[in-house]
Amino acid sequence: MPTVKETETVVRSLGLPVGHYAICGGAMLAKRGLRENVSDVDLLVTPRLYAKLLQIWPTSKKGSQGGTKTPTRVFLSESSPDGIKVEAFCSINFSDFAKALEYLSRTEIIDGLPYVCLADMLEWKESYAFALPEENPTKSKHLADVVVMRKALGLNTPKYSWNFSLFAA
Repeated sequence: MPTVKETETVVRSLGLPVGHYAICGGAMLAKRGLRENVSDVDLLVTPRLYAKLLQIWPTSKKGSQGGTKTPTRVFLSESSPDGIKVEAFCSINFSDFAKALEYLSRTEIIDGLPYVCLADMLEWKESYAFALPEENPTKSKHLADVVVMRKALGLNTPKYSWNFSLFAA
């Protein structure tokens, strides 16, 4: 697993314009000491930067989810020279472009790099985790991140049931 320093080196090597991106996801949590390992680097980027990234990496794997027809994420590297995958998003939960710009307007600079602020990452993770179907294998990981972030922010942490069918009407 890459270290936080290694992920920061990869992000710096991309030469992305300040104010147009922020580190989010697991790398953001690891930077704050809320997660021990980082498997990749997720970047939230402006639509303008995203359009440029699509031109720069025309052969990269592009993805779309949530029923959108246009790609909402691009894999900047399947594996960098350091073995670190980098993925860029231009929306929140694959459809909310306005929310992405809102989050980008509140980034925090830590050691010279922009990070999505913890409260925004919590909001994002909560909305994403609860929208996942119960059988999704990543749901428990996202919910665990939610619990850790709520605790770090000093918020009450509701007890999440891993069996969401209990809430079915």
